[in-house]
Amino acid sequence: MLSFSYISCFRSKARYELSKLQELIVCYRCLSGAFILLLFPLFWVAASEARPVITPITSFGNGSSWNYGWGRPVLHFGLVFVGMFVDTHQAARLSCLVGMMQAIVLDTLSSYALGTQIDCVQSGRCAVPEHTTLSGLRLLQSRDLASVALATWALLLAYYLSLVIGMCRTRYNFRQLHAGDHNRVLVMRRELAKRSTRNRDDDNIL
Repeated sequence: MLSFSYISCFRSKARYELSKLQELIVCYRCLSGAFILLLFPLFWVAASEARPVITPITSFGNGSSWNYGWGRPVLHFGLVFVGMFVDTHQAARLSCLVGMMQAIVLDTLSSYALGTQIDCVQSGRCAVPEHTTLSGLRLLQSRDLASVALATWALLLAYYLSLVIGMCRTRYNFRQLHAGDHNRVLVMRRELAKRSTRNRDDDNIL
């Protein structure tokens, strides 16, 4: 809500819009960085023998699981990391949209499966899965809920950035977004300052 309240304060002039876009891009990258940090527990689960859910929704015929194996963390990391370069190319913006959408779906499924497993253990109908603990299951469920919240916020920001910067073609290139070239007055002042500096240097040499 804070991000989109901030967006609503945009003025019509391009230089004001671009200055706000720069700040929103930084905000999106911070959200993506926090999301990537939340992937480390999933990498640990994939590398260990622990299987938090006995019969996960995303299990395969050989007993392996997409959600609790290498599939989910690797896919999340790849798409979200590429999406952090949302200001460079349309493909990066598409990557961040797809990455956050699939993260919301998979993490929601995982949270539901973990919640079902926790209820089963607490009611005494089933035992705690091997190599795991009840507190560990709760921590993983909290991780999934936090991930869904971050991914939803980041998805809305990524969707807005894609609309403004361009979904199929780039409306503002990287140089315009970060070098201040959209502000012609500022660019002219920089050029005049450079020329005056060069002239003073030439006079000193002479």
